[in-house]
Amino acid sequence: MEKAYDTFLQTVVTAKLAAQNDELDPYRYECANCGEEVFVAAANSSSVIPHFRHRRGNNDVECENYFGHIQPDGADQRELKSQSDRAEGYFDKNTAMFWLGIRYGEDELDIYEENGALLELKTSTREPAFFAMSINRLNFAPDAPTMIPLEKFSPDYYLSNSLNGNNRKLPFFRSNDVGAPTVFKILGHDSDYKAKLTRGASLYANVPYLVIFRIKSPGANEQAFPEEIRVDDSFHFETMDRSFLGMAVTIESLSNQAKKIVASWGYGLEASEKLTLLWPPAAVIDDVYAVSSDYAYIYASFELKAHGNVNVRHNCVSRIDETSARIAVNSRVKIFKKNAEMLISKRARPPAAFDELSCAENAANSFQTPDDGGSHFIFNRSGVKALKCGQTAVLTPRSLIKHYQGRYCLAKTAYRPPEELIGEDLLIDVLGHFKGDVKFDETILKRPVSDEAVFQYLKKCEATGLINAAVKRLIEEGEL
Repeated sequence: MEKAYDTFLQTVVTAKLAAQNDELDPYRYECANCGEEVFVAAANSSSVIPHFRHRRGNNDVECENYFGHIQPDGADQRELKSQSDRAEGYFDKNTAMFWLGIRYGEDELDIYEENGALLELKTSTREPAFFAMSINRLNFAPDAPTMIPLEKFSPDYYLSNSLNGNNRKLPFFRSNDVGAPTVFKILGHDSDYKAKLTRGASLYANVPYLVIFRIKSPGANEQAFPEEIRVDDSFHFETMDRSFLGMAVTIESLSNQAKKIVASWGYGLEASEKLTLLWPPAAVIDDVYAVSSDYAYIYASFELKAHGNVNVRHNCVSRIDETSARIAVNSRVKIFKKNAEMLISKRARPPAAFDELSCAENAANSFQTPDDGGSHFIFNRSGVKALKCGQTAVLTPRSLIKHYQGRYCLAKTAYRPPEELIGEDLLIDVLGHFKGDVKFDETILKRPVSDEAVFQYLKKCEATGLINAAVKRLIEEGEL
């Protein structure tokens, strides 16, 4: 069949575009007619065009006849017969527990709630559910993950709901054997971070991962890694009646030694892709960038392709140059390629649960960059420049310094204009900076002055017969 439903991008894609993905992940594509899993066949063939096939081979003809002529741009993802409740695996460092994050769209929630659907989680299709929950708006918010704690260990979990009765297999722990790690991608920059279960067959250089090993006892020794694999954190924890070792690592090069170790974990090792939201500013809520603009400007180290790695129509992606593009944000935009993943949602304003961080406003003539673990940037007519720790920057009326912690702006320092001087302070400033005397005119004594110090200065001038030219002009103008 020519087209299928991409569960990662949550839209219909063609086999030709799917074959261009570097990894053909299992469980990613589903038949848009029956909802069963399909895979890309003949991805690298020179004689046969890429196409989708059912793994079980029981619906090929019927589904091809039904869905063969629907165009991806015209397909509504909510009309598809997907059997997959969208679920992601997580580890929470704060609770030292594993979780499943399950989300439903707004229309899906309406249907499930209307029919009284029940979500069930099992460790085997033959076992009773160890967790059950009604699918309604009391337990789920539209397009936001509800986190379900995993209190029973199993290499695989099975997710189902009472409307379709299908059990979806969710591979979680990498292997039954002690010593084979499960790998999570670390989210954010906090010490009490969340990490998301990796789904593909590869890991990527310079991406922070949490590698979790099952161990026989809580005191088991840490794993030894070569210098190419930097260890940032290591800790033991117990959950589900088992002991685990967690190690936060970053693979800093594609060396043969690093590839060998990653291969022993059951993964390949590749160079990473980069993906950045350039504009507009966005709050990050449950891993979703919430924006109010009709367009998002994206930097990507790869070409953004509609229905290839972005779930939008072809006319919604406008390429600006080789590394950036403008994407129309009509509702929810998802970008996915290798390690780079981004979900953008259009919101008029942040939800009530979002607590906006206050940004301190400061003013100064100069700024010395402190060693506070954050990032500091100076914005001026020349553009934007990062400031190093201890560096001093002089502020001007058209410059601004911003202090970031992660992606949050915590403080702004603007130019502080000089204070207005009056009376004695103004007189001292003028005499210190302006030289040149003129003949004293006694009629100036008849003018009102603002300060006793100014009057005493005029008495001295009367005795000498000379007065500072700038002081004389300010008195005549009524400024002193």
